[in-house]
Amino acid sequence: MSETDWQEVEKVYGPLKDDMIQLNSPSTITDDIDPKSVEENFDNIKDIIKSVPTYDKVKTAMKKAGCKLTFKDIGKSEELMREALLYHTYMRRRLSLLRLLYLTDFKEKLKTFPLKEE
Repeated sequence: MSETDWQEVEKVYGPLKDDMIQLNSPSTITDDIDPKSVEENFDNIKDIIKSVPTYDKVKTAMKKAGCKLTFKDIGKSEELMREALLYHTYMRRRLSLLRLLYLTDFKEKLKTFPLKEE
């Protein structure tokens, strides 16, 4: 499990850091979740993931709607997108798959994971 580096998070949020701290105080939404329970329930989590539309279906619908699909389409760098993936979970008090993955070593892997450009 990777521990949150709050000084780094505060640095990334800059002038919005007080709002981010308020959303994550006195605890984050995952503080009371035992990482072992994520592992024990991973098959159930996978079933939920399989119940949502596939990547290809979502991508097709977004193209049909005229949406921009990549960080390059919106004029952003890979570095900014990686930073957004690393720190976006602190801007809302919501339990998401990515927030659950932060209970594992996934956050460290994300720092070097290749992002799609297509």
